[in-house]
Amino acid sequence: MDVRIGDVYRDEYGPDKYDGVFVRWLFCFLTDHETVVTKAAASLRSGGKFIALDYFNYLAVDLEPPSDKFRNIFQNIYRSFIDAGGDLYVGGKLPSIMRRHGIVIDELVPICRAARPGSLVWEWVTRFQKTYLPGLIERGYITQQQLDDFREEWKLREEDGVSFFFSPPMLGVVGTKS
Repeated sequence: MDVRIGDVYRDEYGPDKYDGVFVRWLFCFLTDHETVVTKAAASLRSGGKFIALDYFNYLAVDLEPPSDKFRNIFQNIYRSFIDAGGDLYVGGKLPSIMRRHGIVIDELVPICRAARPGSLVWEWVTRFQKTYLPGLIERGYITQQQLDDFREEWKLREEDGVSFFFSPPMLGVVGTKS
């Protein structure tokens, strides 16, 4: 097995070399999806699998009962990605891009979770707010007060017994090189 990690824009992997390519949460950070798919598709042998998991319809994320504080934070997360050249709807674009590069789409797999306090998905948001959200303050997307308000509400939701979180949807795209 040959596992490669590198710069997706600059590294060359060689034609018809691999049986599979798997990427998760990569394309949402990229500005040039075509170049990366071109290289990945070229590196696959005929019959090789290309599997990509990435965000699709990111703003479908939600908290129930509804929360303006929650929506505001996630709308600003979305804006920060867009302003940096990312794309949180890229999962829906990948099938067409892959097809243009000789990948036949075998399957589309929607991935979305509903989570209650104490679950791993709920804990993802708890950790995410500690690691990612302070950077939104530094970059001017939210204020410290907005973050504090969000954290306070999140803590109350953990204790209320009825709240649940609907994760940002992703799409799994499974294809085969023709």
